[in-house]
Amino acid sequence: MNKGIIVGGIIILAGVAVSAPYFVGNTIENRFNQEVRALQISLPQIDPKLGITQENYQKGWFSSTSRVVLTINDVKIPIDNKITHGPFSYFGLGKIESSIALEKGKNKAQDEIIQLFSGQTPLLVTTKIGFSSTAIDIYSPVIDNKSLLDKPSTHINWGGINGVITVNSDKNLNANIEIPNFKVSENNKVAVIQNTVLKARGLFTHNLEQWANISSSSIATLDIEKISFTEGESTFESKLNLISRSTDDNTYLDSDTTLKLTDIKVPKELDLDVADNNLIEFNLNFDHIPKKPLIDYVEKFQALQKQGKTPTDAEILSIVEPFMISYLQGTPSVKTHLLIKDSKKNALISFDIKLPEADPNAKTINQIIASTEDRVEATLATSFSETFLDVFEKHGKLPMPKEAFIQGLLENDRFTLNNGELSNKTEYKMGHIYVNGKPDPALDASIPYLLQSLFY
Repeated sequence: MNKGIIVGGIIILAGVAVSAPYFVGNTIENRFNQEVRALQISLPQIDPKLGITQENYQKGWFSSTSRVVLTINDVKIPIDNKITHGPFSYFGLGKIESSIALEKGKNKAQDEIIQLFSGQTPLLVTTKIGFSSTAIDIYSPVIDNKSLLDKPSTHINWGGINGVITVNSDKNLNANIEIPNFKVSENNKVAVIQNTVLKARGLFTHNLEQWANISSSSIATLDIEKISFTEGESTFESKLNLISRSTDDNTYLDSDTTLKLTDIKVPKELDLDVADNNLIEFNLNFDHIPKKPLIDYVEKFQALQKQGKTPTDAEILSIVEPFMISYLQGTPSVKTHLLIKDSKKNALISFDIKLPEADPNAKTINQIIASTEDRVEATLATSFSETFLDVFEKHGKLPMPKEAFIQGLLENDRFTLNNGELSNKTEYKMGHIYVNGKPDPALDASIPYLLQSLFY
């Protein structure tokens, strides 16, 4: 084989190896700038007092640096970014290490953070940009029983953060973030949050046009093994679980969120007699939210924000009205419930409201209101055990003795009693009110006043 060809090939490969990081650096810079611009749009939507600016971007052959400044309530937080796009970026296009830039003596807040973390970076976010995906590692070091500078009696324990977030080429996100513990103590007061785990999976994109053409589903969960607040001998303690789901069939959006508190312990002085296997559960569900009108509303709201001024009530109404008309033309529903129970007692209250039939002919707000009055159906259901009333009677919260109170509930068949369970189901449909499946003329007479207060 011709040695000249081999040598020439080696020279070409060496040239590519040396020059490639520079051109990859251009790609990373473009992506970095795109993400900053996306945050400049999305952060003010979350809160007008949130913002981000880019101070500089200095590109090198194998690495680059940049500083961005995050603003929260007029407090500026500089974030330094070290960007590697040469042979030390490992596999992929590059790596970005982002850390809060702290300067001792700058202000009290920064001095406090520096001493709490013993001079270590309080939060390090490492973004690994691959050819078809992005992985983000989140890390915070441990704080071991440090006291505050201004309040030596206040002690902080922080178990750090370990988290991984991945986003693939289809913008599907997977996240897992863990915080082992957080404890604040001051004299006889102690607050503890133990073993926090946040998980999320679903579509992640800033691009409304892209979202408009994609069907997706997502789920996020938050689990906390123990939340406790102690003052002297008084302690509240609970386990927390939060689940939020959403589905999107590219026409309508549905959302369901449930919050649960279990293993609840309350201060003894409250004398609430909380038994084992206790639970407090709250659920909220929205169905049939029209996707395209929602995206149109978001786009118009973003356009107002880009003008750099606070929208007037008239401007907000002008962009909300088309969405509300489209929403109420369809068949949306809202459901919610609150459940309180333990091994001795329980109580449940639920409320559903829906429009079972569509009305595409209602084109204005006034027409929508008139149409909704005729189409709306609502159900309020309440049930609780007789033993649940014992707590109220014990603390003098019943207007009369328990047995007389129960008899009052059973009058006119408003409530039913079955195996120690009191229950009521009140429905509004076709312009009339039904209680436990039967018409209720007395409540029917109050409908005009109820509707007037609701709509006007």
